[in-house]
Amino acid sequence: MVQLRKMSPKRKILLASSLVLATAGIAGYFVYQGQSQSQQTQLSNQVDSLTVREAVDKSKKTNLVLAGEVAANNSSKIKIDSTKGEIKEVFVKNGDTVTAGQPLFRYSTAQELTAQSAQYDAQIKSNAIAAAQSTASLKWESYQRKLAEVNGLKDKYNKSNDESLLEQIKTAEEALAQSLIDAKNSDNEVKNAQIEAEKAQVTADTENERTKYDTVHADTAGTITSLNEDLPKQSKAKKDEETFIEILDKSKTLVKGNVTEFDREKLALGQKVEVVDRKDPKKKWTGTVTQVGSLTNEASASGGNKQGQQENPNQSKYPYRVELDQADNMPLIGSHTYVNVLDSSVEPGKLALKSSYTFSKNGKTYVWKIKDKKIVMQEVKTQKKGQDLLEITEGLSMEDMIATPKAGMKEGMEVGQNVKA
Repeated sequence: MVQLRKMSPKRKILLASSLVLATAGIAGYFVYQGQSQSQQTQLSNQVDSLTVREAVDKSKKTNLVLAGEVAANNSSKIKIDSTKGEIKEVFVKNGDTVTAGQPLFRYSTAQELTAQSAQYDAQIKSNAIAAAQSTASLKWESYQRKLAEVNGLKDKYNKSNDESLLEQIKTAEEALAQSLIDAKNSDNEVKNAQIEAEKAQVTADTENERTKYDTVHADTAGTITSLNEDLPKQSKAKKDEETFIEILDKSKTLVKGNVTEFDREKLALGQKVEVVDRKDPKKKWTGTVTQVGSLTNEASASGGNKQGQQENPNQSKYPYRVELDQADNMPLIGSHTYVNVLDSSVEPGKLALKSSYTFSKNGKTYVWKIKDKKIVMQEVKTQKKGQDLLEITEGLSMEDMIATPKAGMKEGMEVGQNVKA
């Protein structure tokens, strides 16, 4: 038989203290739990308060959340090409609205002098036509005089039969023949002058057409949101690096991003979504899916989303695009957002609540609306949406305050009052 060792008085004291502390701890835990449950029960029995908008947010069922970036319908960033020369003239200013193809600015180049010289040459050649025509006219007038002279001499001879006139007639006919040659040569000179003038004008038009390359035109319609007026005076390095003019087409505001191959089937063209500002979740907009790519996004595949690629480098991504509905305060271009793809049974922007926020009485549907910090019964018109959602069509607005229905609530109760009181 094993003999038990006797416990020393010091060990007895330590053991007794440990038992006392353990008992106190357990008792304290149950007391705390009882108090906590009592507090939770008390809070759950109080009249609460929340805005309809908050209740709508709590009622939403989100099927998918995507990251996106706000973009303009179109954009264009134009830099200065130092190889073309210095900027001679700028035709627009910051804030101007421009159309596609509208001139923005013009370079000063040697082509201007070439085109001007070609136009001068064309003008000289054109003037040569008039000179040749004038000469030809004189030649033909001379021919007509000589022809009249020959005819006059022949008439005299026919009337008088004077043999001495025959020599004069011969000399006059030789002069007439030469005059005809001169007149015809003058006509050829006119034709040559016309040909030279046409060639010179074609050259002038060609050189003038080349000057159009000295003028930079807008490649998209939109608003000039940035014009760096000092950049033309800066160094070549700065000109090559910085943007001179930026144009944004804000006729539509878009949200662009990528969706994985696994979530792609949850998006559909024409689907309504909710867009939330990533920095300020209170800022929300509605929009419509206008693009779901059928080909993988090359930018993503090549590392456009480095974080995503690190998480799953083998996951294919497809571009999506959402067109936002017009609102008073549209998001800033370039800001980041979340795109909530909601349960399709409720259209984003509609006032839809879980049925638990409503109650029925005498065949009518009500909510507890808060006025002056007291609850009153507010009748609402509803349409059933989905399994547990009701769209409120009349009786409430997003800015109203409501309370969650609890057993025992009565009109006139104040926010925070214990329902069981």
